[in-house]
Amino acid sequence: VLEEAAAEDPSARNRKALGISQFFRGRDTEAAILLTGVHEEKPDDGEVLYYLAASLMRAGRIPEGQQYLRDALDLNPADPSALRLLGLTLADQPGEELEAIELLTRARRAGAYVPELPCILGSLEMRLGHDESAWTAFSECLEDHPDHPEANLGLGILSDRRGQKGHAIIQYEKYLRIADAIDDAIQGGELAPDTKLPPMRNLAYDLGVTLGTVSRAYQEAERRGLVGGEVGRGTYIKG
Repeated sequence: VLEEAAAEDPSARNRKALGISQFFRGRDTEAAILLTGVHEEKPDDGEVLYYLAASLMRAGRIPEGQQYLRDALDLNPADPSALRLLGLTLADQPGEELEAIELLTRARRAGAYVPELPCILGSLEMRLGHDESAWTAFSECLEDHPDHPEANLGLGILSDRRGQKGHAIIQYEKYLRIADAIDDAIQGGELAPDTKLPPMRNLAYDLGVTLGTVSRAYQEAERRGLVGGEVGRGTYIKG
């Protein structure tokens, strides 16, 4: 339908709609050609700049795409999509860590969702040698992603630098001891079927461990068939 509309009326509006549609269909070359033409007519259209940049970068033309994202940010410095995409692409480039951190932080403030952002920031801070900032970011990462390999490795390296050799391994194994304790309590009759376990945040506080450790322990207990979880019901002992 969009192709017919653009053929009958090749206005910038119709070609823009078709170009964005081609992007979402994975036709990056076609999208880039259409959106380049629209950009020449409407250089101040930030949405065109974003999808043109995204099409080019997905086609492997990273520097060109990054320049169009910079142009979009010149028009709107708070554009969350442009901040996120430019930050993520710079995060993969050695020497661009500081700008990547700045852009991704601005993207979060602007309301953009950046998957695993603390994990990414931890890696960037570590590459810069900012150990304390990296520790904070990796710790936040593990609260939501307790199995994240880079965060666990990063904390292990940082622990060694702090003179806490083996600390990360001990922390990483704590979840197994918690899962074992749940198993023992069930076998000993202390936890009956349908007993609700404490909220993860409460148990983490009581045990003096991270929220990520308790989350991983509950996941391990569920993997063993000891507990189940339902939205609104929490985690409970299986019958």
